[in-house]
Amino acid sequence: MTLLPMLGFWALASWAFAGPGCRRMMTLHLALLPFGSLAVLPAGMSGGLALTPAPMLGALLFLRCAISRGGLAGMARLATAPRGMLLLAAYAVVAVVATAFLPRLFAGTAVMPWRGEVLAPTPLAPSAQNASQLAYLLVSILTALAYGRVLARPGMRQHAIRALALGGAVAVASGILDLAASGLGAGALLAPLRTASYALHVAQAIHGTKRVVGLMPEAAAFGLLCLGYLSLLYFLRRALPEGWLRRRGLPGLLVGLVACIALSTSTAAYAGLAVLGAVAAAEWGWRAAALRPRAPGRRGLAPEAWAAVGAGTALAAVLVVVPQLVDPVAGILEATVVEKAASASFAERSAWTAVSWRAFLASGGLGLGVGSTRVSTSLVGVLAGTGVLGGALYYGFLLRTLTRRALPGDAEARLLLGAVRWAWVAPFAGSLLTGIGADFGPFLAVLLGMGAAVSDWREARARRGAPATPAARA
Repeated sequence: MTLLPMLGFWALASWAFAGPGCRRMMTLHLALLPFGSLAVLPAGMSGGLALTPAPMLGALLFLRCAISRGGLAGMARLATAPRGMLLLAAYAVVAVVATAFLPRLFAGTAVMPWRGEVLAPTPLAPSAQNASQLAYLLVSILTALAYGRVLARPGMRQHAIRALALGGAVAVASGILDLAASGLGAGALLAPLRTASYALHVAQAIHGTKRVVGLMPEAAAFGLLCLGYLSLLYFLRRALPEGWLRRRGLPGLLVGLVACIALSTSTAAYAGLAVLGAVAAAEWGWRAAALRPRAPGRRGLAPEAWAAVGAGTALAAVLVVVPQLVDPVAGILEATVVEKAASASFAERSAWTAVSWRAFLASGGLGLGVGSTRVSTSLVGVLAGTGVLGGALYYGFLLRTLTRRALPGDAEARLLLGAVRWAWVAPFAGSLLTGIGADFGPFLAVLLGMGAAVSDWREARARRGAPATPAARA
């Protein structure tokens, strides 16, 4: 039974790879992110790694883009352009060098291992986790480069948003399937899609309520997956033309994603949702106050305000009419938010970060190599893995993404860049709360690539006398 899903995956991947251009591969990558517990290769063939669709399809997307006409040369220009993705490419180089040498240079330093029944500080030594975690990070960087190339074509931008909507729908459907299978006592029906070799926490409950995990390995991963789709779709939807998807399809999907986040009962997902709500309110206020009356970005201001008021009123009405819902909801919130700081898992994850931070300081700021120590926040993960230099390059590139400019006269690019500046906050906040290493994951890869793709880096390169890559051929 476990072989059949693998064969199905590779049949889809082969069909997408053989298609014209990168459209099919991009669609498959964004649509299959919810299959986070499906191993696409037997453990014996992957060296013990649990290779899931997300990193595998990210690598295949880069490869498909590289073999397309002018693809490899175009990505090389993008990766070496100061206003393109040079900082991210330099970050990749630093990560490789750090991982190759620093675990040996600082051998014996107390670090937190990635695997073990009981995680306790152990002396640092080179391990397979260095190679595997570096591979995941490099795949995310290559994926960002691929999106930076592919999304230079305006038609592909619209297709990417639709593919994100498809992936969000798959995530919601997987959550419904998980909840229904649990309610019917048929959880084994999903077992063929849960073949990853790492621990899967798919049958947990809190206050008698099942924690929905979809097809991810645990509830927190599912909640943050839905948060990523929610954030990107909420802000990117305004770049879509008027039609059914924008007016009816996406609003319903956004509601479904919020419901899935609630059912995941994940503290990190709840915190990320609160951050997203604050960011959405700030973005609405900015559009109302800063944009010209007829600017494209002002479309939908009134309906969005009425939708927020209506949702709040409906929720209040439900709690008044059905007051018995208050106690279980309050109990779940108390357990996941109020009592979280006193839980054993919080103490354990805090210890990971404390040990890794001390190891980073012991390295004199050079870092210990990617995969050398486990953390519970991506901020320390980046620093502990790649040092101060790697952190400066990565966060410098993130800052570059937030300050990019669109080409004059490209209204769609302006809308997308505006969306990128807001959409990154919630996934980034989630990584700060749960990131166990330096890998920034697929959602930030899409946003970082999109920011570069629609910016004016080609024009800046042309002004310096270098040949520019025409957007129409990207």
